[in-house]
Amino acid sequence: MRIYVAKTLENMKKFGPVYDLSAESPDRVSSHTFGEDINEWFLKHFIDRINAECDTLLDYGDYDYLDSKKCKNLLCLLNDEEIQSLPGGIQDAFEILKECASEAIANNTGIAIEM
Repeated sequence: MRIYVAKTLENMKKFGPVYDLSAESPDRVSSHTFGEDINEWFLKHFIDRINAECDTLLDYGDYDYLDSKKCKNLLCLLNDEEIQSLPGGIQDAFEILKECASEAIANNTGIAIEM
């Protein structure tokens, strides 16, 4: 799983109706990469909740962009989760995802999730 955070949307490339953050340089987008074990856990335990809450269509191999409004929904979902009971690596992924969503909200940009 990879998370991209847009630092700005100015002159950002789009792939269809969504911003293609994966094609941007590090000065415009930051990214976080997680191992296959994290990817599998999210697919099995959490991605359906993200899809329902954020109106995304994520599944194995998919990419979707969440604007700042969807990031607010994602942040609420993540904040409601009892992460202390999750495995250590999953806790770290949750914290990073929360930081990314918060940054996108603060910058009025968005994040992309690639499974």
